[in-house]
Order: sequence, then C-alpha cells, then structure tokens
Amino acid sequence: MSITRLTLGAVLGAATLIANPALARETAAPAVVTEGRVATPAGPADYEASVFEIVVETEQGEPAAALGGIDYVLLGEGDPADRPVTFFFNGGPGSSSVWLHMGFAGPRRAPLATEDVDGVLVDNDHSILDTTDLVFVDPVGTGFSRALGSIDEEAFWNVDTDAASVAAFVNRYLEANDRRESPVYIAGESYGAIRAAMMIEHLEEAEKQIRLEGVILISPAMHTRLVTGNGGAERSVMHLPSYTAVAHHYGMLDDRFDSLAEAVTDATIFARTDYKEALLEWDTLNVDERRAIVERVSELTGVRRSRVAREGAQLSRSEFLAEVRRETDRRVDTMDATRPARNAQGSLRDRFGSSLKEYLDEEIGRLDGRKYRIFNSRANSRWRGPDRSEHLFAQAFGIMPLLEGAMARNEELRLFTAGGVYDLVTPFGEAPYLLGSSEIDADRVTIEAYEGGHMMYLREDSLERLAADLRAFIDPVQAE
Repeated sequence: MSITRLTLGAVLGAATLIANPALARETAAPAVVTEGRVATPAGPADYEASVFEIVVETEQGEPAAALGGIDYVLLGEGDPADRPVTFFFNGGPGSSSVWLHMGFAGPRRAPLATEDVDGVLVDNDHSILDTTDLVFVDPVGTGFSRALGSIDEEAFWNVDTDAASVAAFVNRYLEANDRRESPVYIAGESYGAIRAAMMIEHLEEAEKQIRLEGVILISPAMHTRLVTGNGGAERSVMHLPSYTAVAHHYGMLDDRFDSLAEAVTDATIFARTDYKEALLEWDTLNVDERRAIVERVSELTGVRRSRVAREGAQLSRSEFLAEVRRETDRRVDTMDATRPARNAQGSLRDRFGSSLKEYLDEEIGRLDGRKYRIFNSRANSRWRGPDRSEHLFAQAFGIMPLLEGAMARNEELRLFTAGGVYDLVTPFGEAPYLLGSSEIDADRVTIEAYEGGHMMYLREDSLERLAADLRAFIDPVQAE
C-alpha cells in the first residue's frame, strides 16, 4: 500500500481536491498486510487484507488528518483494475465502519445473537468479496483515523469537510493502488447516506476521472427532519408501513393478516393512496370520510381509534411507541423495535467490540498498536450542518437534491437502497416515497426492504438476502 497525500480546501472547507504527489511517510503509519481465505458461492478464494492510513493536507501543505482504512482484495482473479471496488462507511455521525465491516460485508464477522458458537468471530459465508473488493473507511475521530499537526479533529465534524476528506481518501486509494479504471461503488449506512450523497460531487471533481458506477444506501437518513420526528403529513405516510410491521410483530393487529409481507404490503398501498390524499386534504373531509381513515389507520397500527382521531390521523413515532408500550408493557429500541430498549445499543457495541478486538489482535493487526474507536460520542454531539452554526439535526437538510443532481450529471450512475421494516429511526418507507416523487429514472434505482431493524443484516436471512441483492446490483451478469 503506497501512502500518498491529497490537499483539502483552505481552513478545511474542503471544497477542492488537489493531488499532491509527495509521500507522507513521516505522518502515516506503515500498513499491516496479511492474507486469508473466504468461502464464496464459487468456492474458497484467497484475499489480501491491509490495515493502512492515507494522509490529507490543507492547501498550505500542512498534514491535516490520517484516515484509516481496512481493505480486502481478492487474489488470483485477473487484472484488479477490472474488478469493482466498494468503499463502505457507517453513520452516527461519529461511528466507525465496524458495523458494515464486522456485521455484513467482511470475510470475518461477529456472531449473530441467534448463533450458538464458541468464540467471538465466525467466517462470513455471505461476504460479497467474491463480487467486489472491499474498503472500509473510518472518518476522522473514529477507528484509527486521527487529525494531524495543529488541526483539531473537530474541524472535520461537519457535513462538508467530512465528505471531502472521505472523498479524498477514495481518490488517493484508487490512485495509489492503480484502481482508477475499476468500477467504483460507495456504500453508506444511516448518516453515511448523507456522506455518500455529499461525496459524489467531490469525486466528480477529482483531477483524474473516477468511474463511479453506483451508490448504495443502507437504512439511509434521507432528511434530518424525518430523523428528528418532523415532516408533517408526508412523514406519517412514509412511516405508517413501519408501524404496521412493528404492530404485527407484537400481535397488535388482531390476526388480520396471514403474514408480515401481507400486512406491510397493505399498509404501503394504503399509505401511498387513500391515506396520503386524506391527510393532504384533511380539512375538507366530512365526518364519515375522516372516520373511515381513522378506522383504517387503527386497523393497520393497533393504535386506539381515539388516539388516531385526536392526532388528525397522523401518528408520530413517540405516539406510536407510547401505544406499543401500553399494549406490551415494554419500551422498545427504535433502531430495531423488536428488541427491548434497555441497553440495546450498549450491548451491541460490546459484542462487536469484543469481535473486533480479537480480529485486530489475532488476525489482521493494528496500526502502531493504536486503539480502534468504534464510536465517538463527542463527534456525534458536535456534528455541524452546512452553515456550521448549529448541529446538523437542528437544521433542515435532505439528500434528494444531491442525488437528483448526481443522477442527472452521470447517466450511468445507479442507486441501491435497503431498509429494515422494524427500523423506526430511518423507516424503510422514506426512500421509495422520496425517490418515487423525484425526477430520477426508476430503471436506475433498486429499492429493497428486509425483515430487521436499522442493521437488518443482524438477522441471518436478511444478511444472506442483502448480500445476494448487492451481488446482483454490482455485477448483474455474475448474478444471472
């Protein structure tokens, strides 16, 4: 792994990426390289794994940050330039890429909660390394990534500089590894969708052309107002199918549906037709028309008619969760409403942390023996929006204009979205609703929903299906 530098914009505004051919070995730790073997649909395959970092600079030439990465490159598969390469990052903001790395795409993963295994690591038979080389990127302040010199890491904790720095990482990685001709995909989960959408234009402006083929959004944060529970009537339309899925799980629908799929399908059709029309014209509806909508919403969510009527047939997340608690006597995790809320995220972080620690210490190595930061709560609490004046989620910011612009500029670019039906943080109905209301060509968009929560791949059937769907998206010929 050759470590080279890129230049960020002045004062880390990071609007421009300028390649700098000088090496930066004085600030970048030596890469750690190992080899392994992974099971694939075509049989066992050998790969090379590298733990490394790439340095980015200010326009004044000052080293600004070293972004850490872990990559997996399949060996013996012809010219690497012909193979796709996919860059993964999680969200938070303030999260490392551990979840997609050790939960979904990497060749080794943390055991699922349902697996009865010895130890804290298992082979990932569903890794998509057979289809694409994998690069997991950690934003500054997470993983092994760090600010350098006189630059404070908080300077990177905003939507613009964060996206530019990760785009710089991608650009230099492709250059350093002679992968400029490879089909390139970027994959972001949750807030990572905002990062991915912001990165596209930076990648287009790179000094040398990048062959960006696709953008993969997993449980995407489509708009800050939707994440924070705002959005009015349209929010209710987008979120209703998720409420139906959760209510079905807890037996709140009085056996009206034979399956989860039937319940979600009925809710989706109703939400996009009669429900949407009624909410947008609520003040003009007569008493009987309002009663019919209230009755249907109650049937699809298990929420009492009196509560639905009191809210004008619009249900917020907090109102729905209050009803779930009344019916089930439990608080549920909004990331996956089938789990209890009590210490849900802490328990998951502990489990993945144990797996990652053993993996780094015993199998692929660490950079200079450094600690790997799974999540940076300080970054999460201080992440700024485009104007830098306040926290991102105190502002109204959505990614649809960015995606529409990117798809218009690049007629070959394709989009894949995945959502979990039990996710109440970024409900799965948001992406199809917003994309379906846009000017983006539907033939270039793949939208999938899975049983599970925000990280639907924590269920083995959804892990297997998501992997198969991404193989088909990245390499349709191979999938045939």
